[in-house]
Amino acid sequence: MVTPEKPRLMWLKTGEIEVPDVRVTSSWEPELLAMFKESIKAEGIVVPLWVLQEGEHKWLVDGLHRLEEAKLNNEPRVRAVVVPGALVDVYLKNLFINRLHGKTKASEMAMVVKELMEKHGMDMDSIARKTGLKRDYIEKLSVIGRVTPEILRDLDSERIHLGHAYEIGRVQDPDVQLRLLIQTKQFDLTVTDLKDVVDKTLEIIKERDQNPEQPPRAAPLPPSTIKCHFCEMDRPINQTRGFNVCQWCFSIAYEAVAKAKAVAQPQPAETPPAAPGELGGHET
Repeated sequence: MVTPEKPRLMWLKTGEIEVPDVRVTSSWEPELLAMFKESIKAEGIVVPLWVLQEGEHKWLVDGLHRLEEAKLNNEPRVRAVVVPGALVDVYLKNLFINRLHGKTKASEMAMVVKELMEKHGMDMDSIARKTGLKRDYIEKLSVIGRVTPEILRDLDSERIHLGHAYEIGRVQDPDVQLRLLIQTKQFDLTVTDLKDVVDKTLEIIKERDQNPEQPPRAAPLPPSTIKCHFCEMDRPINQTRGFNVCQWCFSIAYEAVAKAKAVAQPQPAETPPAAPGELGGHET
């Protein structure tokens, strides 16, 4: 029986640590990042990096921020916990470690899942089992991995939610994906509303593929109603204004703004009484 090699704590040159092209990196708020940088300058890197060694390769699993700070501060070496393994293990460990760290980009997680499935032959069940992530979450990430870069950018910037990106990703045509993205943002579709639109879109695509000589059906329209941000009632789209405000709330808001402007503006000086004849009537 071969005894597994134990992790080793050792010093590594910063230049010999390789960062995979596809990985998940936890993101920090600017204030926390500034505090992190100051602590590195004051005390150095206290927590060792986690590195996985595969032959001559030393792959970074965890500690990208620390590695970057060491390079910026011209530190030639860093302490690291080194364990043996393969590149696929790097992706698996990176996936769940950074998820536990806190805020991560869903687009990066989707790319790691895509890498595991397409290049390393793993299925969703095995990824879920080895990472501890839920299977349905892995499934959503696998679908999101095939959407266009524009959708990934909107997902990372939180203009759309994970559910939106998943529903759009169910359609594989990039042009159709972009049209669905535009509809989602333009009409502020809920995930449920978008699912209905995608279901109808997939029906049309299936019919077109099965009967290529038939004239195509019209593209599905977005829902006829949308929720008002003020009263939270479902209103017809043609009765909404601006950022999905129904005409009743819009008129109330408009009057409130008009009154606020009137209060803020200086009142005009009193004008002298009009001379006879300037009133447009007859003298009395």
